[in-house]
Amino acid sequence: MTRFTPLLLAGILSMPSVAAAQSSDDFDSNGYFGIGALSWTYDEDNFPEASGTGVQFRVGGQAAKHLDIEARFATGGSDTVTVNTFGGPVDVDVELDNALSFFLKPHTGGQQVRGYGLLGFTTGELTASAGNFSQTADDSGFSYGLGGEVKLGDSPVWLSVEYVNYLSEDDYTVDGVSAGLRFTF
Repeated sequence: MTRFTPLLLAGILSMPSVAAAQSSDDFDSNGYFGIGALSWTYDEDNFPEASGTGVQFRVGGQAAKHLDIEARFATGGSDTVTVNTFGGPVDVDVELDNALSFFLKPHTGGQQVRGYGLLGFTTGELTASAGNFSQTADDSGFSYGLGGEVKLGDSPVWLSVEYVNYLSEDDYTVDGVSAGLRFTF
C-alpha cells in the first residue's frame, strides 16, 4: 500500500497554500459526530485477501483553523477465505472485532466542499476461525488517509468518502474505504 504515500504527501504539502486562500469563516468551529459504512481489506503474505463491511463511528472537533482532531471506532464485517493446507482446503472466517483510531485531520476547501488528510494511530483486533479453532490477533501502528466531504445544502450534515491505511506491517496491511455522514453541532 506504499503506492498511496507520494499522493498523500503531495496532498498534505499543498494544503497550507490552498488553505491560506480560503476565508476564515469557511469551517465549523464546533464539534461533530458521524456514522458510516467501512469496507475493509486484510491482506497478508501467503494468505488469501479477506474483506468485509462494518460500521464506523467518529467524533471530533476543530483544534485550529484548518485542523481537526478526531477519534473513531469501527467494528463488524467478516469474510470466509479458503486456505490450502497439507490436509486439503480449509475455510477460515476472518472478522474485524474492533479498531480504535485517533487522527489529526488537516483540511482545506470552501463552505460546501472540502478535502482532508488523516494522520494518526490505530489499534485493532481481528479474529480468524476455522472449525473449533479460533485465534484473535491485535496490533497498533501509524495510520494515514485522504478524503473529501460535501455539505448537504444548508443543513449541518456532510457526506464524506475516504481511503485509510489503518495498519501496514512487513507481512500484512489493513486498508479501508468508507462513506458516511458527519453531523456538526
